[in-house]
Amino acid sequence: MKPFEGDFDGLFQNLVVPTTETTRQFYLLDVHRSIDKAIMFIGTAGTGKTTIIKDYFNTLDPEKCMNATMNFNSYTDSKALQTVL
Repeated sequence: MKPFEGDFDGLFQNLVVPTTETTRQFYLLDVHRSIDKAIMFIGTAGTGKTTIIKDYFNTLDPEKCMNATMNFNSYTDSKALQTVL
């Protein structure tokens, strides 16, 4: 597990404290990315899925890996997704 750096100077809402679970999820994301396989995070609202994935992509080199964020909610259906894409 990576140590927590207390000299964080960003927004409080972007602060992610590493735990055993976030380290496991970082590892799974890294393995799937390294072999070019898709991964889907599922869970109930408020479990930190978006935060963990955003934090993971912030650690990658932007010259080698590109990502985009799409917001979903309970009203998002397949037609809305296709429109956005």
